[in-house]
Parts: sequence; C-alpha cells; structure tokens
Amino acid sequence: MPCGEEYPETLEMSGSSPAKFQAVLEQTKALLPTDPAKRVIFINAWNEWTEGARLEPDVEVGFGYLDALKNAVN
Repeated sequence: MPCGEEYPETLEMSGSSPAKFQAVLEQTKALLPTDPAKRVIFINAWNEWTEGARLEPDVEVGFGYLDALKNAVN
C-alpha cells in the first residue's frame, strides 16, 4: 500500500513478527550451501527504525527478534 501522497511509489511493509522472521531465517538456512565456509546469511539492519528493519530489543516485542535469530541459528 502507498505510504502517502508525498511518496506514492513507496510501499509500506506490515505484519512483521518475530515468529515470521524466524520462519524466514529457517527457510533461508535450509537453502545454504553445505560447506561451512560458505554458509552466510546477511541481515539488513540492527536498528533501522525508520525503515522498519530492527533487531534490537524494544518495548513492543522485547528480545523477540534476537530470540528468533538465536532459535533459527541453533
């Protein structure tokens, strides 16, 4: 959905949750090469609040995103 009249071509992402984040990480992990030296996942941001990309703890989900990352990697 458009973000507004100022930036009509910009999309707004919604519905993010630690559970969905963990599911995507687990799916991505399953696609990685078997060679440990090549098993790398890049995560966009630690604290890009204005872009909606955050992992650091907050009052909304606490450590939810970090816990999801830990659960998916272990």
